[in-house]
Formats: sequence, structure tokens, C-alpha cells
Amino acid sequence: MLIVPHHNYSHPPKHFPEANAIKADDSLLALRQITCYPEMRPYFFAPLFSNSIFAANSCSQPQTIKRKNREQRQRGTDWMQSDMARTSGENNLLSPLAAAHHLGITSELLFQYTKKSFAKASGLRALGTVERSGTTQFSISELDAFDALLAGPWPSIDARRAPIPKAILDHLRAESLNQCARCGSGIGVDTAHIRSWAESRSHHHANLIRLCSACHREHDAQHSLSTQELIFLKNFLIERTRANLTARMKPARRLRSIPRPATNFIGRENEFLSLIDALRSGRSVMITGVGGIGKTELLVQALHGSQTGRPVFWIDVEQYHSAGDILAALQTALGNDSIACSEADLPARLDAFQACVVFDGIERATLEDIDEFEDTIAALYSATATTQFVATSQVVLHKLSADARIKVGRLDERSSRRLLESRSSGEGSIGQRDLSPLLEFCEGHALTLRLATALMDHYAGPSAALRAINAKGVTAVSLPGRKKQSRTTSLELCLQTAYEALSVEGRQLLWTLSESPAGLFIHYLEGEWLKLPNPIEALAELRRWQLVDLLPFHDDLSRTHVLSPVRMFAIERARRDDCVRYEAMLDRLVHAHGMMVAVLELEYEDPNDTPYVLQRYGNELPNLLHILDLARANQTNTQMLLTAVSVVRSLMRYFFVLRLPEQGARVMHDAAELALSAGYLERASGLILQLIALADRADSADLVKAGLTLADRLERLTEDSEILADIAMCHGIAARGTGDHAAAESYARKAVEGYRARLRVSIDRQSSDPRGDCVESFDRQDLHNDISNALGLLGFSLLSLGRYEEAAKAYRHSLQHERGASVAVNRGQTLHQIGNCESHLGHFREAAAYYLKAAKIFHFIGMEEYLSNALGELGYALLDVEADHHLEDLDPDLIEQALVDLTRDAKRVLDSAQPLDHSQCVRIIRKLFGSIAVVSLTGKGQILDEFCISLYNDVLVVLRSQISNGDRNQEEEFPLLMINTALRLGCLVAEAEKTLEECKNISEGTIGEMLQTVCYAHDWARNAMRVIDWFAELLTRRWGYQGVSPARLREFIENFDDDIIDYLDLTRKGGTG
Repeated sequence: MLIVPHHNYSHPPKHFPEANAIKADDSLLALRQITCYPEMRPYFFAPLFSNSIFAANSCSQPQTIKRKNREQRQRGTDWMQSDMARTSGENNLLSPLAAAHHLGITSELLFQYTKKSFAKASGLRALGTVERSGTTQFSISELDAFDALLAGPWPSIDARRAPIPKAILDHLRAESLNQCARCGSGIGVDTAHIRSWAESRSHHHANLIRLCSACHREHDAQHSLSTQELIFLKNFLIERTRANLTARMKPARRLRSIPRPATNFIGRENEFLSLIDALRSGRSVMITGVGGIGKTELLVQALHGSQTGRPVFWIDVEQYHSAGDILAALQTALGNDSIACSEADLPARLDAFQACVVFDGIERATLEDIDEFEDTIAALYSATATTQFVATSQVVLHKLSADARIKVGRLDERSSRRLLESRSSGEGSIGQRDLSPLLEFCEGHALTLRLATALMDHYAGPSAALRAINAKGVTAVSLPGRKKQSRTTSLELCLQTAYEALSVEGRQLLWTLSESPAGLFIHYLEGEWLKLPNPIEALAELRRWQLVDLLPFHDDLSRTHVLSPVRMFAIERARRDDCVRYEAMLDRLVHAHGMMVAVLELEYEDPNDTPYVLQRYGNELPNLLHILDLARANQTNTQMLLTAVSVVRSLMRYFFVLRLPEQGARVMHDAAELALSAGYLERASGLILQLIALADRADSADLVKAGLTLADRLERLTEDSEILADIAMCHGIAARGTGDHAAAESYARKAVEGYRARLRVSIDRQSSDPRGDCVESFDRQDLHNDISNALGLLGFSLLSLGRYEEAAKAYRHSLQHERGASVAVNRGQTLHQIGNCESHLGHFREAAAYYLKAAKIFHFIGMEEYLSNALGELGYALLDVEADHHLEDLDPDLIEQALVDLTRDAKRVLDSAQPLDHSQCVRIIRKLFGSIAVVSLTGKGQILDEFCISLYNDVLVVLRSQISNGDRNQEEEFPLLMINTALRLGCLVAEAEKTLEECKNISEGTIGEMLQTVCYAHDWARNAMRVIDWFAELLTRRWGYQGVSPARLREFIENFDDDIIDYLDLTRKGGTG
């Protein structure tokens, strides 16, 4: 299946007007009289404090902010109900996160308050806790009492001010992102008291704020910041902390479940407490120790015991092939509605979650380039502020930054004995003398001890177990690279002994699980999936030998996987000792995964099934990619190779919809090279086409070039019309990417003809044999989709060349050829493009209908960027549709998700760390004005309040500060002015809708501010973005004002520009003017 991305937005101007065409005082125009509304102010948002207040031009704005914060806090309380533990007494008990939320501090500071070291540093006392069922909880009464203690006078030494405890300073840095709370500067930031020490005698966390040296000096010299203003700034920071805590209480998507902690965790008390302290203090940690020593179990125990509330993203490094694959997995886990976030957004998204990212088993990695992995993670660490990183590795990785390093050594003799006794199922006590030789043999190695308990049970005692080890294990050491026997090979000897005791079925299942990096669902083993005799009994046998673990998935589902040292051992033994059975098992495993993918593609091809299919591919992705590795290692195995190629082709939908084009393109490239080298030219051509489509979506010239290189190699080997049509499509997509639409049209027509010729041959063959062939039927379905994609490329080329009727015809023909699973992804894009054609032809009602159909598909499938494109274009189409055109079926959830999508896209384009791309800015501005238009005209304007405020604070504040500080080119101010205009209008729409709902009328002041904003807007916003047309439609169609039309409003604004006094008489039906 090929999914060809259409650039589904209309063609706005490619560049902004020259910057010098904007007058220097455009944002500070002199006050001019509009008779109806004498109070005029500059239209640019003027926040008192750049990172906290959205608009202070009217008294209603701070009230809006405060109201919003109260609502957020209440929503946080709703989430907290599930996070609280209540007692039957008067005092409620709160979880750590809920307690931190109660105080408005980070959970790290909360735990620091409980330490004796804080009591010593402050001269006060530590915060009391309640231990219940192995968890730490906090009494509300104790929290309030402790808060009051902090707010009171602190002890001082010889009348000198007591130093601020380090725990509070660390909290303030995290709270403020180490930036000035007033101006956002990160230079010379220091801590200041809100109420002076002389007055308050308190270092209460709420009485301290971070200010830069410039703001601090200004305040000291001129008293420019009142106490109330500082409190307002501090309240914003506290509410932001509470919002982050609330987000942490919400369920987050995980890469995989954290392994279940062992119930009988024994020993390592010092390491455990050190790790708990590091996790609670927010430090990043490197845990080192030899393989199987217990690093992962220690981390799992500490994560469950620390109760930080951070969402944990657990990455089993062994499952991935490259640093890019790991980033892609994180992007998917941190995305919204199953849509991956962009790589550029990844650090900010991790910080927003205050995530804990675990890289488990780095030394086991099959990564192609471990240096690239270290560089990638080091860069991610540097780009984040509050994210916590934890890594486990057999060796110290010096490039990975770590605030704490913990080395896990062997268990002491006492703990080793307790572990053996606790895990053994044998009855009666075991004598110290009996255990001593086995304990000496295990040398405190956790995994060896675990296996030794299974051997003890199997051989009825430690002495017999040790004799079996000596008898069966000494002669052969099984792990790769081991040259001689020594005490350090005790783990291998235990594995050897356990392996020898396994049944044939147990070994085969062990091999199967060892070649499944993501593990397998247990219910798959219950059926005929792997064609193994008695698989459930074999699984029980492996569990008795403690060679596998079970991971809860959700509901009643679990997956089983093999411990990593066992995996390497089992594969090596199978290859060496039982190659025939092992290869037969590989064939069955690859066939089973191939059949699973075939079922997903054929039985779940309805668009409604796409979210489920994507979820299943996400569950199995490491296994499916491992099939490609197996095929590359066994290229003489034809069936394995063909299955691997088919599986990879089916993943196109996953990589495309989840917006992981770079990872997908790399996978397609590897599979295409494999198919090409093996001589499967038709399959290679399909993979190369998918590679270039994904590379084009990723905007990667290097990947496109790599794809064209493969296409050229293929073209020299064949004259097959269908393959040549694929190659023409490859060149057409590449030409479209470079803007050569005439060449793209030519290639697209060549591809259409090639596919149609092949389809005619297939139809003729069916006519001669009516009973047909199932494979031939599938081929015809693929050919229809190929024709559809080629027609889509042709349509885009014609649309770009201004031949709108021809383009619409090509797109409609494309719809007729869509088949199977591709319908879900391609249909929405095609409908949107038809809407573009109809809009260019002046058929706006038809265009609006197509945009709405496309938006519904994008919303259901979850296609990021496409959804907000469709909603924005729908807004422009509505401006030219009669007022009787209603959109009652426009789902509010669709609108909200489109605004989320637009926010994400805007943050990516308006990245404060990168120069602005003006053509991308035009696209964002167009979508923003169009989205505000459709939301306001359909009566859902109240939701614009939070959207506009958040986008302004999160994006524009930093960029404006950079421009004012000289850190950014002045020419980049223009797009910010345009976005500012849109956001201000959106916020005023929300205010008007709220007043209309509550008072059945709209205040004259709000309408005046909107008119003022439109008057001060740049001509480009008024005309190209159609702000004047929208405002006239909003006034008349939505709010029922009379006496205004686009022409009259434009005349009024022109008079305003020319300093001509004019009157605009607005009268609202059923209201006052």
C-alpha cells in the first residue's frame, strides 16, 4: 500500500512583504478618533510581565487569567481524587503528588522537606509523613501546619539572615525554568524576597522569586515592582507548577509497562535508599554493574518506592536498532491521540510531563552506532530542564550526563542466603552447611542465585544442584566469546544446567521468545499461532526455571519475554546444537507474524479500524522490524525474505499516520535494498516508492536522493511497465518536492498510463478465467490504489499550475480507484484537495462541504497537521457562503483537537531556537486566521480563550523578547505581528461570546476593542487573511448586528487610515447598539 502525502492547503503567497514596507511605528500608532469608540489603545498585546500575563490592556484580562487558573486548579483536584487516600478520621491523607499540589511546590521539594537535613539547614523541623501499606502519605493538617511554620519567622544567627536552604533554591530554579520571572532572561538570575527578609523573616518558598540582575537592580533603585506585582508573578509560577503536577496525575501513554517488582526483594539497602533519594530529588542517574547482577530489579523497586508521580517512559534499548528508532518511540509515546510529536518538540514535551525516561540495558543494545546513541541522549539531556533520565549499563558511559552514579555489586552472604531460601519451594529449613558451597559458587550474583533456586527445587536440594552443575556445565561454556572456565562463569553454568533439563518443547518456546524482542501475547501461545505442541505447558516449564517474565499489558492481557542474558544464551545454543529445529522455529515465527499482518491488512481495511491497526503495529513493531533483520541475515531463505518485505510494506500506514516518516523511510530503504539484491524487482519498486513518499513527507533531501539512487538501479534492470510506472511516480514525487510541477505532471501521466496498461492485462486475464485467482485479485486492488495515487499526484501538479478544473477531475477519478486500507488515509487528503479546487473555481459551498468531510476523516484517523489545514480552509470558505449554510454537525471535539493540532504545528514552526521560515509562517498564519473564523462563525468562540492565551504565552512572548533584546532579526517581527492580531481577535471573540451567553448581549467596549484591532491591523492581515470580511460576517451572521457589510466596514477603515472622521452605527437585533 502506498500513501502519497498531498500538501493539502491552498497556495498562499510564498513570501511576506518586505520588512521595510512596515512603518516603524505601526505597532504604536497615534490615537485616532472613531466617534463611536473614543478610547483607543495600541493593538499589540502589552503584558505587564512577559511570561505571565496575556493582555493587560483591559481590566477584564487579569480576571480572565485568574478565573482560568481557578478552573485549572479545580480540574487538577478532580484528577487528584483518584490519587488521594482518605482515612476514616478527620484528617485526609494525600499521595505525594496531591500533597505537592496542595502546597503548590514540586514533589522534589516536598520530599526534601521530610529530611532531617532540611530541619538542620533551616533550624525548623522536618515535614511529617504517614506510612500506609508500604506507601508514603501526607496528612493535610500536617501540611498546613508545616506551611504555617515556614511562613513564620525563621531562626537567625547573631541577627544575621539565615541562608536559604539548598532544597528551596533548587526548587526555585525548577519552578522558574531558571529564568527571570519578569522578563524571561536567563542571564544573572538570582533569588529575591517578595516580602523583604527584614519584614517577613521567612524563606518560605512562596515568598521567594527568581529575578535577573537587571530587573533586580531596577527594582532596588526605582521600586518599579510592587509587592502585589511580585505576588502576581509568583502566583503564575505556582499555578504552572500545579498544572504540571495535574498533568503528571493524568494517565500517560507508556512505551511499555514498567516491569513488575519482585515481591521478595532482598538486600541492597544502601543502594536502594541512595536511588530513592536521587529519584525523589529529580536527579538523573547512571546505574552500573555486571550483567544479571540486579540493576533492573533495583531500579524497578526504587521507581515503585519513590512515588514521585513522574510518568515513566521505559525503553528496553535491546529492542531498537538505532538512536533514531528510540527517538521515534519516544515521539510516539509523547504524542497526542496516537500521533507522534515532532523531534523538535520532544524536549519540551518531556519537560511538560516532567517525565522520567529509563534506558534499560544499554550494554545489550543491538544499536548500529552506540556513539550516535550516546550523542543523541546527551543532546536530549541538554535540551531538557526538568526531565529525569535513568540508565542501566554494564559499563560507564561517560558521554551520558548523570547527577548520581550508583554501582551495583554482588549481594552479601546473608542476603544471598535469604534470597535462596525465600525463592526455593522446598519444604523445611536448609542447613547452613548445605547452602554454603552453592552460595560460594553463585558469588552473590542475583540472576545466578535465581537460577540456582530453580535447580535446587528440580534436583531436591543444594548439594544435588551443585553436583548437576558440575556434571553438566563444566564441559561447555555457552555464552559467545567465553574462552575458559572460571568462577565468573557461574551464571553460564547455571543456564547450561537449566537448559539441559528443558524439554524439547520448552527449548523451542525459549528460542521463539528469544527471537521476539517485544515478547509475545500469552493468548497467542494458547492457540495454533506457532504450531508448537503444548505451548502453555512449555511456558509453565520456562517459568518454573525462572527463564521468562510476564508483563501485564492491560485488562486481562499479558506478554511474556525472555530475560536478556538468557536470550543471548538460548540463541547461541540453538544455532550451535540444534540448527535444524531452530531454523524451522524461525520459519514458523516469521510466518506467524506475516499472517498476523495479513489479517490486519485484509480484515481491518475499513477506515474505522485504522486506530486499532496502528495500535497493534505499535505493540509489535520491534518484533516486525526484527523479522527484517532475520531476513537480511538469512537471504537464501526465500520465503522469509518475501514475508519480511510484505510486512515492511504494510507498515507504511503506521509510519505515515503517526508522523514518523524518517524512521519509516530508513526501514523502507533497508527492505528495498534487500528485495533489489535478491532480484525481487516488483517488490523493490513498491518499497522504493514508499521510501520516497515518506522521505518527501519528512522533507529529507538525503533520503529522497537515496531513494532515487535505488530507483535508477532498478530502472536499469527492467522493462516491466508497472515497475517503470513506480519509478515514474518516484521521480514525480521528487519533482513535486522541488516545485517543478510541470515535470511532476509529466511523470504522473506516465505513471497513470503504466498502471492502467497493467490493469487492462489483469482484467483480460480475469475474463479468460472467470474463476480468477486470489493473488490476481489482490494485485488488481493494489493497481487501483497505484492509479489513485498517480492521479493524486497529477491533481496536485495541475492545481499548482492553476488548472483547477483539470485538477478537480483528476482528484475525483483518484477517489474512484481507492481500495482497501489505503482509503482511510488517502481519502481525506483527496477530499481536501477537491475542496481547494472548488474554492479556486469560486464554488465555495461545495468547497466547504469537501473541507468538512476531509476534517472528519482526519479527526477520526488522527492525522496531525492535516486536520488543522482542513479546519482553516473551511473557515475561509465559510466567508463566501450564504448565511443560511449551517454546520450543526461540526463536532466540538473535532474543533478542540484541530486547535491542539494547530498549537503543535505553530510551536514547531515558531521555534525560539531556530530562525523563522517565512513560507512556513505564512502557512501557520493562514491556518490561524481560518481556524478562528470557523470557530467564531459556528458559535463556539468561547474555547478560543484558552487556546489564544496559551499560544501567546508559550510562543510569542519568547520570540518578542528575543527581538527586543537584539537576539533575532528585526525582519522576523512581521509574522509575530500577524499572529498577535489573530490571537487578540480570538480572545476578544471568546470574551464577547461569554458575555452574550451570560447577559444576552455584547458589551460596547468589546466590540470597540475588536474594531480597534482590525483598524490597526496590517493591510496583509486585512486583505490576504480577510480579517475585514470575517469581522463583518461575524457581526452580522453570528451576532445579529445591522448596518455593516464588508464594503461599509472597509470604507470605514480606509477613512480611519486617512484620518477622516467617520461614524459606524451598529445596531444589534434584540439588543442595543
